[in-house]
Amino acid sequence: MAKDDLIQAEGSVNKILGGGRYEIRIDSGQTVTAQMSGRMRRFRIRVIPGDRVQIGLSPYDPSHGFITFRLREDGQVSEQGAASAEGGKKGGKGGFKGGAKSGGPKGGGSKSGGPKGGGSKSGGPKGGRRS
Repeated sequence: MAKDDLIQAEGSVNKILGGGRYEIRIDSGQTVTAQMSGRMRRFRIRVIPGDRVQIGLSPYDPSHGFITFRLREDGQVSEQGAASAEGGKKGGKGGFKGGAKSGGPKGGGSKSGGPKGGGSKSGGPKGGRRS
């Protein structure tokens, strides 16, 4: 089910149930069970009883849903939190992750020297650049 299909609501976490599920009391007074969304699990966002959360309820079964966002203490969404909740970029240069252009995990940005000598980046048998 797409994220756009979910019914958005806010509430507070009552207790943690087994198997990664949470009992949440919505502002309207209903009690629903919800689990963490995949992105929150991926970035290891912690949710404890008493936290204010934003949840997406299934239109087919409104007693179940996904926790999509943990609200700040004052209940407001921060600018940085809103960007990451909407899938915005994290800080940094962007571009390649590893490889010859960014230096990679072994440092350096160029492939010069090496056990066989030569300073070519192409790695081909002739050692020259292609046009």
